[in-house]
Amino acid sequence: MPNALFYGWRKGILLISLNQLLRKYSLLTLTQAKQKLDDLLAGKPFTLYVSDAIEAADFVARASELGALCRIELVEEVSNSP
Repeated sequence: MPNALFYGWRKGILLISLNQLLRKYSLLTLTQAKQKLDDLLAGKPFTLYVSDAIEAADFVARASELGALCRIELVEEVSNSP
């Protein structure tokens, strides 16, 4: 199960476009996406769940083009069977 980890930003980051991208790939509202980006600018990383690896790769590539420093993190699913 992939996650997108946002850990920093580059000079010239396109915040409005990145906000729109966050809302497209997640269930964040405008206000929530803005808060995530405000936190990122303040040096606080955040992680978003993405439904599959192909979508995560596209999301991270587009966010990187907009000035975000981000990467895919694969999280192993925990099985409840004995």
